[in-house]
Amino acid sequence: VYFPDLNNPNENVRIYTTRALVEDGTASIGERIWDPLTEEFIDVGGSTEAWGWVNDKAIICDDPEAQSSDCTGRLYAAKAPLMSYLAVPVYRVLSLFAPTPELAVCVYWFRLCCVIAPTIVFLLLFYVFLGRYTESRWVRSAVVTFYGVGTMAFTYGQLFAGHQPAAISLFSAFMLISLIRDSQRRAPWWWHAGVGFFLALAVGFEYPSLFPAVALGIFYLGFRPRWGHLCALIAGAAPIVLAVALFQHEVFGAFWRTPYTLLENEDFIEDMSPGFLGLRGPTPRSLVGCLFAPFNGLFFFTPWFYGLAVSVGLWFMKLRKRTLGEPSSRERRDLGWALILCLVLLTFVTSHALWRGGWAIGPRYIVTITPFAALAVALAAERTRGIYPAMTAVILSGLGMASVVIRVGSSMVSNGFPTSFYNPLIEVVLPLFSDGYLAANAGY
Repeated sequence: VYFPDLNNPNENVRIYTTRALVEDGTASIGERIWDPLTEEFIDVGGSTEAWGWVNDKAIICDDPEAQSSDCTGRLYAAKAPLMSYLAVPVYRVLSLFAPTPELAVCVYWFRLCCVIAPTIVFLLLFYVFLGRYTESRWVRSAVVTFYGVGTMAFTYGQLFAGHQPAAISLFSAFMLISLIRDSQRRAPWWWHAGVGFFLALAVGFEYPSLFPAVALGIFYLGFRPRWGHLCALIAGAAPIVLAVALFQHEVFGAFWRTPYTLLENEDFIEDMSPGFLGLRGPTPRSLVGCLFAPFNGLFFFTPWFYGLAVSVGLWFMKLRKRTLGEPSSRERRDLGWALILCLVLLTFVTSHALWRGGWAIGPRYIVTITPFAALAVALAAERTRGIYPAMTAVILSGLGMASVVIRVGSSMVSNGFPTSFYNPLIEVVLPLFSDGYLAANAGY
């Protein structure tokens, strides 16, 4: 809240698109032209002229033979389109109170209606879903609370970006698939349609969600669905797939082309150049950086996720059936697939040239694994509490509260840290807290 000039591109370029859709009838947020006076490119027109320059754009060059970093042409958000479309009704309502709403007003209401409210509803559904694995209200409450307030779901569940909506969509598909596989082919057709809808929705929010969506598709096929089930799944996915495909065809010239191939920022183009669209395989540096480093590590910012190690251990010990009895097939199956989804996302992010994700609090590109990781922690807690109840309670709560302090404290001063800091908790969060530069709160 103290850094308005940052003009957070991850959110704002999507908001610019929403304004353009309503005000200009196009997805273009402006145009880049050559200014002979300054002898440099400038952005004019549309949302860019109304709200100022923003980063993270794609460009359709006027000259098809020109390089995207060195041409004039129409500008678009270098993001998947569905978040911008989701906010169109909200923008229209805001327009009833002001002809052209201010950017800050749009940011606030888009966050609240399109991300925060769906996240709160999802937390309630997650609590109910956990009842399939444990009768302990304490375990369910602890897992849902620490997931909601102590993980990346807290930071990105308050930003108008695609990470948290994609995570909600993927896990919603996972919940439906788990229910379908337990129903012994008696599931209603709309459950199958819902799987297709949520998988497509996740990719429409964030293109990288394609990888976990494919893994979930394999999970779904594991129960050998009938042709009618597959038709229902396809029917559920079709509206979203067609909408995104038509958008990409109209804007970028082909239904398979994404804005990632048309970036206008030279630094981003260079970052995406290694391998295929920036994918080149995991490296020791990216693994350590994504998992343990103070500047970006998953376990550094969310120590509660060390419960994943217990989940993996229990999996290899067959969920400790000698002590607690035979684990259900549902436990083995869902824990296994939750861990597979975590591995798929981790492999993707650590293979990408942009694994740090720019200014972030933790590795933001794997926000989508957080509900799957939370489910794995819940299953581990349910098993271990039967052997060591006091120790399970102390460790789960201790690591959970540490995660809440780190996550909430970080998010109260900024929604992302500059990459120049090595340990932003020490170098940024504590100094800003000590000087009173944090979001308004009840403690004031």
